[in-house]
Amino acid sequence: MAALAAAALSPAAARAGSPGGSTPELVPLGGIAVPRLRARLLARLPLGPSGVAAVAFGADVVDGSRDLLALVSEGQVMALEPLSWQGEDGSRLYTGVSALPDRRRLRLRRSASAPLGHSFRHEEWTDYLLWQDRRPLADAPVRPVLAASWQALLAGQRATVIAALRSRAWTAADADLLAFCAPPRFPPVGSY
Repeated sequence: MAALAAAALSPAAARAGSPGGSTPELVPLGGIAVPRLRARLLARLPLGPSGVAAVAFGADVVDGSRDLLALVSEGQVMALEPLSWQGEDGSRLYTGVSALPDRRRLRLRRSASAPLGHSFRHEEWTDYLLWQDRRPLADAPVRPVLAASWQALLAGQRATVIAALRSRAWTAADADLLAFCAPPRFPPVGSY
């Protein structure tokens, strides 16, 4: 990990979790190709008619360790979300994933913290994603997102990823797709 943190990464490589500026090696998992780093199938979730594979993989950057979550249905990426983050500055993000019984919504329970002087600022919230019949999962907030919160930061990133997923059928979590899922920066500007 120290060698990775010390390595000089290009912006594309940083987003792809690949040291030295090379394209990350992709491996098949859950019906798509993902970077090999910490690649694992987390679960098959009862979402939509045929279920969704929850595939996690590492996408580290110079100043932190990051895992992303790809939600896959019928060989296509339906959503790409931050699963966890551990920054060198002490910032952390953790996500718990579950499907609701209606088979239409996915729950993402989030917990984030970042250093604030000699203590930490914490935020916990729940995001929901909505199944949309062979289209990328939609953001489905149950209440307005608070401005300048970590939830707002991730909601903005999610909108960018959804737009990219709508542009074409993605069958791999490659460097081009990962470029739309920037590493979190805690705290967002103006959150204090």
